[in-house]
This record gives sequence, structure tokens and C-alpha cells, in this order.
Amino acid sequence: PSSLETFKKPLMSKAAVTHKFRKLRFPTECRDCEGIVNVFQGVECEECLLVCHQQCLENLVIICGYQKLVGKIYLFGVKFTQVAKKEPDGIPFILKICVSEIEKRALCLQGIYRDIGNKAKTKKLFQALENGMHLVDLSEFHPNNICDVLKLYLQQ
Repeated sequence: PSSLETFKKPLMSKAAVTHKFRKLRFPTECRDCEGIVNVFQGVECEECLLVCHQQCLENLVIICGYQKLVGKIYLFGVKFTQVAKKEPDGIPFILKICVSEIEKRALCLQGIYRDIGNKAKTKKLFQALENGMHLVDLSEFHPNNICDVLKLYLQQ
């Protein structure tokens, strides 16, 4: 079948439900955990060609963009001025989305920029942004993790 009925909806994240998954046809890298996905362990979106392990569907945070995903974009360690030049308003997209989400959900939290988030979830968000920055569902992350990524970005 073109979509996989074997997956139970509760085992799929909000972002995973936006994809139209089929069985994986050849081994490749998982966009969620960045591990190698063998044919019998993974799925592929028919629309955007995102590949991930079946067990990663539960935590997937990249929504379907209905077109082929671009390759990994290295956001961290790149000169700020280089990134800013690529944006029409001169503000890197990662800054815009992180600050916007923090303003929507966390300005009332005391110490929001001081407190730290869960290290593993911050790393996951970091990876997700590099794998599909415009398609990451930030609502799946605690504001402290978003702030951590923002601080990491500004430090590097």
C-alpha cells in the first residue's frame, strides 16, 4: 500500500502525521536521529522524500513541505554576516523563528533566557533545524530548549 496502515496514529508525532509514508526502498540516513535506516526499519514520505526509522516517527518534528527536502543546511559555525546576506531583511531565519516562538509562548516565564533546557531535546531541535529549518514544529519543544538553540546560534 502507498500509505502504511501498520502505524498506529498515537505512535506518530503531530509532524509525522503530515507526511504520506510508504515503505523505504533503499538504505539511507534518518532525518530525525541521523542514523542509517535499513529497508525494513524505515519509511519514506511520498511527497517530500523525508526518510526516518519507524521508531523515530513518534518524535519526528519536521513537517511535510510537499516538495523534496533540501540537503542538510549547516546553520551553526557559519559567519553571521554570510547568513544575514541571504535573507531579504538581513535577519537570519533561525533568529526570526526562535524569537517569534519565545515571544508567543514564553515571555511570561521568569528567567527564560537564563534557565537551561533538556540537553537531549536541545540537541534534537538543533539537528531538526539543520535538517529542515523551515519545516520544524517548534510547538513540540519547551521554550527553554528553543532559547538554548538561540543562545548556541549566537555564540557560534
